Amino acid sequence: MRVERFWILGNLVYSAFRVVLAWRFLSESGLSVFWFATVEVLSAVPWALATSRLVMALATRQRRTAWWWAALATAAFLAPDAYVIGTTHHVPVWIYLIIGTWITVAATLGIRRVTTSVTSRRAADASPRTRRESPPSQR
Repeated sequence: MRVERFWILGNLVYSAFRVVLAWRFLSESGLSVFWFATVEVLSAVPWALATSRLVMALATRQRRTAWWWAALATAAFLAPDAYVIGTTHHVPVWIYLIIGTWITVAATLGIRRVTTSVTSRRAADASPRTRRESPPSQR
């Protein structure tokens, strides 16, 4: 899917931005920027795929499948920040507050985006243009 590929690419660009921020602000606090970049990039692709597939599963009302994609998306979303929290030492409290705030804001925006996408997808599937109409019956 073309949209899915752009979503993955966008997440990789975002990951590069986060690596630069980590290098700038956390490299002196015990964070291995190399390992952070590894965790960040390796979790970006599963997160992008999982969120994309989560929308599709929810739109088609496949709840069991949606739970699986939601769990994968959550784990991939939290992995880089968990790595930062677990490996940095002597970090000012404001860094943890920023990380906590970012997790909360990003999760809230992500949930909102998923629900909007699911609603849009269901509406598109229900519209007469996208539904395959049966030919009119002959009298």
